[in-house]
Amino acid sequence: MPRTPLEVKQIDLPVSARGYNRAATDQLLKEVATDYEAVWWERKDLRDEIERLESERAGLAEQERLVSGALMAARGLAERLRREARRRAKALVRRAEEDASELVAAAERERDRLAEEALAAEWERDRLLEEVRRLQSLAAETRTDLSGYLTAALERIASETGVEAKELRPEPEAPLADDLRAEAREAASA
Repeated sequence: MPRTPLEVKQIDLPVSARGYNRAATDQLLKEVATDYEAVWWERKDLRDEIERLESERAGLAEQERLVSGALMAARGLAERLRREARRRAKALVRRAEEDASELVAAAERERDRLAEEALAAEWERDRLLEEVRRLQSLAAETRTDLSGYLTAALERIASETGVEAKELRPEPEAPLADDLRAEAREAASA
């Protein structure tokens, strides 16, 4: 078993008649004990440092284990988040496409409805124009018939009363006839 620096200092070497110089030997032993003590304390400090470093290494190993676990958990979470984000993005795109399809279909239905309404309005306009023409023709025929009837009636009254037919006939009101024609034209163009 190794000796401690104190034990080395306290060594008492036997002296013989022809032995070493006691003072030189004691001085050498003191120097060796001092060097040995320095090495001893240095060794103790190094052992303490090794223990501290071993403890620190164990702490760092535990931290590394925790960091590694956290990193793996973060990677797993990141992958789950990516998958969830892709799933949500696909769902949003699908929903947007469905909404767009519905909007396009609604717009097409509205376009078709408006086209049908426009066609129906065009047919109605054509029908009304035809009706206006028919009514204008009927009005012209009625005027002609009424004029003939009134002329005949005036001539009959004139012959019965002896008054000339010219005197019984009023002046035609041209502005009234013009107003009727203008109204008929406006109705036809509308």
